[in-house]
Amino acid sequence: MKRYFDIKNFNENQDGAGDYENKTDDMSIRQYTLYDSGGPLTGYIEDCRELHTPYSYYYRYDTKGRLRQMAVSFCGMSIGKVYFYDSLGRTTETIDYSEPYKFKLSDLIEKMKREYGCDLLNKKRVIGVHRSKGERDLKRPWYSVLYREEEHTHYGDEYLIDGTTGETLYMENHENVMDDDLDGMRLYRAIK
Repeated sequence: MKRYFDIKNFNENQDGAGDYENKTDDMSIRQYTLYDSGGPLTGYIEDCRELHTPYSYYYRYDTKGRLRQMAVSFCGMSIGKVYFYDSLGRTTETIDYSEPYKFKLSDLIEKMKREYGCDLLNKKRVIGVHRSKGERDLKRPWYSVLYREEEHTHYGDEYLIDGTTGETLYMENHENVMDDDLDGMRLYRAIK
């Protein structure tokens, strides 16, 4: 992928501490410098967050503004492939965070809307979407979804969804979202 960091524009707009924030109609963009343990500048980071959905995009550039890493996340959860590039823009490594999940995130988004009326793309109602390979608990991949009943409430519904089949394993309605124990594991313990 050919993408470059505009170092000149960054230097003209950064706050003196190596940080620059900008908003467009649909994206919040934060750019900042990256240093090696208090040592020399090693590059730049560009963190782009969609304003209305839980998607965000991470770009790491070298000191010459060349793209070295690119990743996408949903509710802070790495999704799809993370790409690493050499100085010529060639892919050197990929890590596929979605590989163990036969029931993909797009399938989950569709299922939640169709079966429960939960729009996981509505950032104001989604509290969290987490997933696990299930190595220490269910012994199979799973997703945990916490969705607000209404935009301005402390109550929501929590779902545990099988990451292979898409089957709903467990559901709890009208949970206090301020509860510290809402982490997907409580659901696992409840069905164990």
